[in-house]
Amino acid sequence: MRKIRVNMQETKQPTKALWQSVFDDTAEFVDFYFENIFTEQNNIFIEKNGQIISALQAVDFLVKIENQVVPTAYLSGICTDKNFRNQGFMSELLRKTHRGLFEENYWAATLIPADENLEKMYETYGYSAIFSNNILTAKDTKTTQSKTGQTMQSPVIAGLTGNNLTVFELLKEDFSAAYQYFNAKNLERKFSLLATENYFKIILKYFELEKRKILVAKECGNFVGMAFVNEEGKVLEFFFDNENAKTALLDFICQIFDNQQIITSSPRGMLRIINVEKFLNFYAENFPAHERKIAVFDKDIVENCGNFFIKNGVVTKIHSKSLNYPLIPLKKLAEMLLKNLQPRMTIMLNE
Repeated sequence: MRKIRVNMQETKQPTKALWQSVFDDTAEFVDFYFENIFTEQNNIFIEKNGQIISALQAVDFLVKIENQVVPTAYLSGICTDKNFRNQGFMSELLRKTHRGLFEENYWAATLIPADENLEKMYETYGYSAIFSNNILTAKDTKTTQSKTGQTMQSPVIAGLTGNNLTVFELLKEDFSAAYQYFNAKNLERKFSLLATENYFKIILKYFELEKRKILVAKECGNFVGMAFVNEEGKVLEFFFDNENAKTALLDFICQIFDNQQIITSSPRGMLRIINVEKFLNFYAENFPAHERKIAVFDKDIVENCGNFFIKNGVVTKIHSKSLNYPLIPLKKLAEMLLKNLQPRMTIMLNE
């Protein structure tokens, strides 16, 4: 996959300095991010008088949508120097990013807003909060017991055992097998950001840095469950193959964090469609019986603008100003095409 950046000047240190002036992250996290996530290739920035005043990193992520795997970019570290805000530089940065991603055949861009105000701001750039945060249902979040009515054993050095299961913190010798299980469970979803094995290793390093835990359940030597838990005991991600594995993991989390109830925490991730025709073709192929007439306007990507007629699994773009097709904003288009797939993000470093 090609990269947006072609000017390979050294931007790591000035971008890091900008980050530190804007965000309140610890020095340890900032060092970790710029050693493991930042690259000169994924850094997109705006300069003024030789100074980087606005920047973000467009990090490659493949996304599985139904039976397809497509290229997207996760936008991280979006910031502008405090002395240059409210002057249009953020709009220019995002426009530059969206345009570059389109030219390099990405399907979408994703991000996680830090708060509701930023979420509303990103909506104006075409982003939609379509990602599901339903890790566990309400009935799962109560303190659990094994099917025999007995609580699981107290944690031991390796972890917790019962019901022919072993639950423990992920061991280094299990990293490769753990990634295979993690990736397989993500692929079971209809729509999910996928992590490479290298990114999975970064997640593990990040959890170690932040004193977070990755708990696994094994049965007969095979993974049957996995939970990602932050330092407060909140469950960020949860996979299981059967009810015994789910119960064992939930019990273990309650015990090691001394919780009476499981609390889940998931980011309100947002997505912006970068290539409208690719998504409409995906929709038409998967719902050939649907017929739609829509108009799209994209202020950042002129190629996305136009009238689209969907019928019999085929998308036709019609270049005519006389048509009166209903105009669908990019935000609503993403919801129409994707929200019923219950999209999920993988573990992101700003959760």
